[in-house]
Amino acid sequence: MEARAALAQCFMKLGRDSEAMELLSQYSNLNPQDQPTNKDSFHGQKANALQQLAYLHWKNGNRQNTLKFLTSFSNEAKNGISTYGRKLFDNARIAEGLAKGTIAVESHIEMVLNSRENIYDLVEWKNLKDKK
Repeated sequence: MEARAALAQCFMKLGRDSEAMELLSQYSNLNPQDQPTNKDSFHGQKANALQQLAYLHWKNGNRQNTLKFLTSFSNEAKNGISTYGRKLFDNARIAEGLAKGTIAVESHIEMVLNSRENIYDLVEWKNLKDKK
């Protein structure tokens, strides 16, 4: 199991993201019941694989899959709190929040930049923000 993660890291360093994503996807689909190793450490290892998958999807511009994997990362880190403490879980929550915020800002920037053609969308968005 660790060999798969190490190989994925090597592929990432070589810039071969598709191979790394394939290995990390296989790694993230494993179940703790199928592993002969310590089941507590499994959650932390799987969380790290999910974090790397999220990073690769972010790098490739696939924001929706990034959020999916960051949410899974957060859940796995939460399951591994007894072994890894709160640090991994807190890192997962922070990464997920930053990604959500960045995606929201990107959508607002895109709306403002596209408002030259259609100012009504921008005015409607502004009115919704003012009512809150």
